[in-house]
Amino acid sequence: MRIAVIGAGGVGGYFGALLARAAEWAEPGSALHEARVGFLARGRHLRVMRRDGLTVESVHGRFSIRPVASDRGVRLAEELAVAPGQGADLVLLAVKAYSLEGALDEMEPLVGADTAILPLMNGVDHLEVLERRFGRERVLGGLCHIETALVEPGRIRQTSPRRDITFGELDGRVTPRVERIAAAFAAAGIPHRISTQIVADMWMKLIFISAMGGMTAVANRPLGAVLGDPDGRQVYERMVREAVAVARAAGVDLPADAFEQVMATTMGMDPAMTSSMQRDLAARRPVEVDALCGTVVRYGQRHGVDTPCQQAVTAAIRLRAGADA
Repeated sequence: MRIAVIGAGGVGGYFGALLARAAEWAEPGSALHEARVGFLARGRHLRVMRRDGLTVESVHGRFSIRPVASDRGVRLAEELAVAPGQGADLVLLAVKAYSLEGALDEMEPLVGADTAILPLMNGVDHLEVLERRFGRERVLGGLCHIETALVEPGRIRQTSPRRDITFGELDGRVTPRVERIAAAFAAAGIPHRISTQIVADMWMKLIFISAMGGMTAVANRPLGAVLGDPDGRQVYERMVREAVAVARAAGVDLPADAFEQVMATTMGMDPAMTSSMQRDLAARRPVEVDALCGTVVRYGQRHGVDTPCQQAVTAAIRLRAGADA
């Protein structure tokens, strides 16, 4: 099995490192026996990975690997011994939404007729982008629940008890390739779930993260502070209701109690929790607001659903990010 990890940051670096470590020690008969895992990375992070390796500091254990890594897709394909036109078996795509377009050309040499592309990205828009470029038959749906970050070049810190992947075919079938990927995740010790309704699952995460990420970012306060303010709580709930209405108008088969489920998830979070969008905005890094709140607004406009709270938060974050640029 050949696995290419596109994006070696907190998410891709963490899950890719687990796969690479398991492949190195895999015994005959294992799903990862004779597997090769490679990373597409850039800049100083790539240089440190090549020189010193990739270190993972996790609540589940600390370890280091010596990864196969490159900044060019064609070179990574060569290092993974992928025959021209064949492609990797699995492309694990873990880039920020604003970096997707720049990653597509580098993915090209790694995508063949039988390649499965599994995106672990926020939002849902990337599915259409990947389908247009590589064909719907190669694209899976996926999401993950994890708190992890690239704290410095060559070092990833993973801090949450939860660190699981949910994935599946866009049409809900449980196919042999999905089962092979699940077996590889199991061999690497990655908690996972095969979903027969992955698009709805992705929307449920988007509904939550658009409200949580949007409100914590625009307020620059942790989740508990947002929910503890009566107006903040009201706007949060309205953002959730708007996103649920948009998803249903778009034909997504959400659970009947989607709003209640999202709010239950919210209330189960640590009140001190912050969002990656909040941290990125505070650090003057690019933000994913267009892939989160912005997606809800765009789909709402497309399907005739008004989204005033989502739109206000989108505009406020975009304007603040532009002012800091």
